[in-house]
Amino acid sequence: CQKWVENCRRADLEDKTPDQLNKHYRLCAKHFETSMICRTSPYRTVLRDNAIPTIFDLTSHLNNPHSRHRKRIKELSEDEIRTLKQKKIDETSEQEPKHKEINNSNAQNPSAEEGGEEQDGDILPLTLEEKENKEYLKSLFEILILMGKQNIPLDGHEADEIPEGLFTPDNFQALLECRINSGEEVLRKRFETT
Repeated sequence: CQKWVENCRRADLEDKTPDQLNKHYRLCAKHFETSMICRTSPYRTVLRDNAIPTIFDLTSHLNNPHSRHRKRIKELSEDEIRTLKQKKIDETSEQEPKHKEINNSNAQNPSAEEGGEEQDGDILPLTLEEKENKEYLKSLFEILILMGKQNIPLDGHEADEIPEGLFTPDNFQALLECRINSGEEVLRKRFETT
């Protein structure tokens, strides 16, 4: 890995560990000599165990029209950072007077104030049980949406396919168990208590 990083001359890869390079970056066959490549089929290319990338054409990116117009991440100076922060502060300070004006107009208009009180009355903090129920329903709806998008029937098997006395979970139950096993705490808590 270290030889590859040195040869490709990419500064952004120098601080990466070999594990990160192996997981997140790939080399194409162009970087290896043909003697290091085994073709097991027309669709599969495998490298030999001792294969080391040795071919690095550092001018190919100049000929590639796609890489020439790639966006670069701009390093911001301290002055630019201060300017951006000041803009953000100015925007929030402009929004506060507008919010106060709306509140003042509601205070002057009693009918608007009554409507405002009703809205505030509707927005109550949820209890712990209500939050759990909300998360539970959200999980169930996510499963239903997933099955609907995939055109998977909820019931699973045809009744005449299953021998009598044999229980087979339907598609919904199977997907529910999959979500529980993958760590969905809300579903796990709900089904442990039932």
